[in-house]
Amino acid sequence: MFGLTIWSCPQGNSGSDKSLRGEPAGICGIKTLSCDEFRSSFHPPERTSMKSGEPCVLCEVEAAFNQHHLIPRHCHRKSWWKKRFSKEEMQRTISVCKMCHRTIHNLIPDEKEIGRDYYTIERLKTHPAFANYLAWKRRRLDSGKS
Repeated sequence: MFGLTIWSCPQGNSGSDKSLRGEPAGICGIKTLSCDEFRSSFHPPERTSMKSGEPCVLCEVEAAFNQHHLIPRHCHRKSWWKKRFSKEEMQRTISVCKMCHRTIHNLIPDEKEIGRDYYTIERLKTHPAFANYLAWKRRRLDSGKS
């Protein structure tokens, strides 16, 4: 039977250097879990919107199976964003389709620009190139229905 070794420490010193060199770990402990124990202890967060296949909030054409952070996670630790946005605002996501999500990051590759200038759905839709993309996508859908 295979097992997984978990380094745990109440002070947050997971897998400290002393423990890795074979020295006594002090208050840090080691626990070996079976694969089944590990799987049962891990509960990923529920993502109901991704499972339900709601329409994309941007194009409203395809089912949304991706989450887009309106303020990219890369920016969350930076003081500029901490001063201007609450934690809830920074963690806000929207449900988007794969094509819209890729297009956002292709048209606006700078994550700081996304967080600084396009942190709401309305602002994102006003980006000139992204607005053209949304118009094209809706036209494509309309021509497919005819």
